[in-house]
Amino acid sequence: MRARPQNSQNSPELQNSVDFDNWIDSWTKIIRAFSQLVGEKPESSRVVFVQKSSPLIIDVAAVAGLVVLMGKAVDAVLAGVERYLTIRKLAEEIKKLRLENELEKSLEKEAEDFSEKSAREITAKLTAAMKPKPDGEVLNFTSLNIHKLFVFIHKGGRVDCPCLNGDDTKGLTDIFTEVRKLQNAVDQLRLPPPPEESERTEK
Repeated sequence: MRARPQNSQNSPELQNSVDFDNWIDSWTKIIRAFSQLVGEKPESSRVVFVQKSSPLIIDVAAVAGLVVLMGKAVDAVLAGVERYLTIRKLAEEIKKLRLENELEKSLEKEAEDFSEKSAREITAKLTAAMKPKPDGEVLNFTSLNIHKLFVFIHKGGRVDCPCLNGDDTKGLTDIFTEVRKLQNAVDQLRLPPPPEESERTEK
């Protein structure tokens, strides 16, 4: 499985100041959270390769059950990010109209509150059929790290499983085919970065 923060105009936060240690720490915790959910020891799935290039690439060795669950989580997070970006885009359009009402502020607040709420809902959905039911501590840790995943993807990051072939990976192929489609849809919704100070001055 591969995690890759994008280096593009759509993700300026990642363009020049990526903190490699923070991303690796985040992914270590994300892996630990999902390992707990599938009943695996955290060390059974780990970061095995980091390419400190631009964009940063993190390769993760993981057991199949974890990758399946992670794929479902990424798919759900992408759907959440798509809705989040739609809300933000609506707020930007309303701002351009200069309407004298509270709708713009309401939409902006809705967008800001959305990621944490979405993380809790995705956690509940992923764990609904699990037996035995994960305890509160595991659920809270999972929700926290799904929120990290939300932030990662919102900032332009991608999660993929690039080496899928053979009948034994059919389920994974289906999941990550959907992930790639939704990722492309999300990319189309991303707001352009604000203009540089020099550009604003010239105008």
